[in-house]
Amino acid sequence: MKPSWKVISFTVFLAFVAGIWWVLVQVLSLQPPVQEPNIIERRAARAYKESVVFAPMSTYQLKQGVYSAAGQSRVLIMLPDLGTGAWSFAPWMQSLTGFERHAVAYRNMLGAQPASNATLKDYENDARVAIEKTRAGRKVVLLGQGIGALFALQIAAENPEWLEGLILVSPYAPRPWNGVQLGVAKFIANQLYNGVYATPEASLEFWRKNFGNGIIQSGLANLFLEQYALKRQPFEFRDALMQSLFEPLDTLDQEYVALEKTTFPVLHIIGRYDTSNPISAQRLLREDLSKRLGSRYSVAILNSGKYVSMDWKWQRASVVLQDFLEDLKLKANVIENEVALDPLTVIVDK
Repeated sequence: MKPSWKVISFTVFLAFVAGIWWVLVQVLSLQPPVQEPNIIERRAARAYKESVVFAPMSTYQLKQGVYSAAGQSRVLIMLPDLGTGAWSFAPWMQSLTGFERHAVAYRNMLGAQPASNATLKDYENDARVAIEKTRAGRKVVLLGQGIGALFALQIAAENPEWLEGLILVSPYAPRPWNGVQLGVAKFIANQLYNGVYATPEASLEFWRKNFGNGIIQSGLANLFLEQYALKRQPFEFRDALMQSLFEPLDTLDQEYVALEKTTFPVLHIIGRYDTSNPISAQRLLREDLSKRLGSRYSVAILNSGKYVSMDWKWQRASVVLQDFLEDLKLKANVIENEVALDPLTVIVDK
């Protein structure tokens, strides 16, 4: 006896629902359990008033893709995240004192060589060349933000003799994604890219809508908004953008493990409202680094977003950086209260 069309239809329907449920479980499992709210940056942005005017990066010396500010003999080199550029470090270029400051511009970014295509390896090579050029045989403190932190980790693992200190700002945190979850995430990211970044006009609207809320120092971003979206220079190409989301995940654990073989101090700055890394994943990374590095590991957990150098916590982060840079160790780890977003409400991690 053949099954009726109703039975077949019902079976197909159940299979469809089960498939949707399974995909949703995979998507929701992409992040580890969040033990406290992973609140998007807009929460604090509403109450923040931009009160500081930064000197544009054009006021600093630019040579072969590196913006530089004169200082003493010690050297700080900053590697930006994708989607920003050397200009994202303008607040710290201006506020930090006592040593040379350098902010790197990868290819396709303002002040750097144009390119018709680029990969993450190209950007890492740009960072490596910039470091070799500016350090002039000296040891440096290397600071990386976002994807720049991954480049900093790779360079630190391969050339630890170049560094006297390492600062990781909103670095990627290792997470146990399986193949199915990664596939789902890639599909979603592809759709996001195609829908938002495919045309210059859509990209311009995207940056205007999101930079104003997520990156509080909007005046800083607006200086380069037209070049990002309409002139598409600086702008990351699709391959590098997609690589930055997924390919580093395969090597994250190895890169953090490699720090155990080094001898320089490490500062880890965590943005509690980082939209790419939930605080629970950052906490696991903190625990791992603390075990591996011991007394040469310092941490600051700030009520900031992903782009710490540009949001409402840039001043607080600047104080933390200055403290660390003085003797390459924080006087005390800084853990800001996760409830109160008032910048003066700080508790010290004993």
